[in-house]
Amino acid sequence: MYSPSNPTHIAEKVRGIVQRITYHNQDNGWSVLRVNPFDAQGETVTVTVHQMQVFAGATMEFSGSWTVHPKFGRQFKADEATELKPASAGALEKYLGSGLIKGVGPKTAQKSFVISARRPWRSLRSGSNASPRFPALPTKN
Repeated sequence: MYSPSNPTHIAEKVRGIVQRITYHNQDNGWSVLRVNPFDAQGETVTVTVHQMQVFAGATMEFSGSWTVHPKFGRQFKADEATELKPASAGALEKYLGSGLIKGVGPKTAQKSFVISARRPWRSLRSGSNASPRFPALPTKN
């Protein structure tokens, strides 16, 4: 994509699922992510981005350009990041278990997702803004 602010710069897009947050600076949001792009099945790429909140399992679209870091190699330097709806059941489960919701870890997310998988998945596909319903979380005594 042509960038009017820099006529020699051609912006590209990477769309995929965040598999891992390698590094995240809470003060300024600078993050190093490992992303599985939709257009390169089985491949994982490194994306650097300034994003205050990033979660494993998030389905994202990044706009930016490819660079080569002298120590870490080929990376996608994102200027913009947009969160999309989860792309798969596995992505949704990983996203819910990433710490996004206080008290929900990977095991609770898996149990909740298995119990109520059809309802939240159907609402995501239909474009509904309603939040999926999950069984009540157990309280710790």
